[in-house]
Amino acid sequence: YLAQAESIIAKSLAQNNTDHFLLFYYGILKLHNQEFLQAIQYFNRAVKLNEDANAKYFLARGIAFGCGSMFKEAIKDLSVAIKLKDTLFLAYLNRGKCAYLLEDTDLAFADFQKLVSLDVNNPFAHINVGNILMTAGSYEEAAKSFTIATSIKPIKKGIYQRARCFVALSKMEEAYNDLSMLVSGTMDADEDEDRELMSFAAADRKCLIALRSAISNGKKDNKH
Repeated sequence: YLAQAESIIAKSLAQNNTDHFLLFYYGILKLHNQEFLQAIQYFNRAVKLNEDANAKYFLARGIAFGCGSMFKEAIKDLSVAIKLKDTLFLAYLNRGKCAYLLEDTDLAFADFQKLVSLDVNNPFAHINVGNILMTAGSYEEAAKSFTIATSIKPIKKGIYQRARCFVALSKMEEAYNDLSMLVSGTMDADEDEDRELMSFAAADRKCLIALRSAISNGKKDNKH
């Protein structure tokens, strides 16, 4: 269906290459196909030809810039989109990610906090906040964010990140419990990313077991 849609829009553009709606949707198809530079070119034309600024056009081009690792350009477009419509969840999400990659943690944290206010029941919004708090070394607060996320939905990444926070806080038993939950087999690994994460969890759990054993043996030696 996507190939058919692309063919239809291409034929329409051949007859009228100044229709910003057609250019925009053709850019969306290119973005979906991961042809980021071509997508940006079509979005450029759509923005230029549209007399009224459209938040969706800037949002789409900002996402394309971000996917193409042009993070500064992405932040600029996504900021325009937010200025035009300040409730765009995807604009805050993608600007926050780009800001994080540019090590602008203040902007990233502000954007991820905004995501929570826009959709408090979205677990990924809380996970993003937790990740930023971890970067800042606020492990206690980060663990709380991951707990909120996993209470909404038991997402593996949230559980794993919380385990890492517990390790940083020297709460080894809590960390062990989270890692055990991940490797117990009760949570399906339905994606490659999940399988990789669960393999990390299994390795980390082994390290914790070894550490607990070493600490226990050390205590026994001290008694002697």
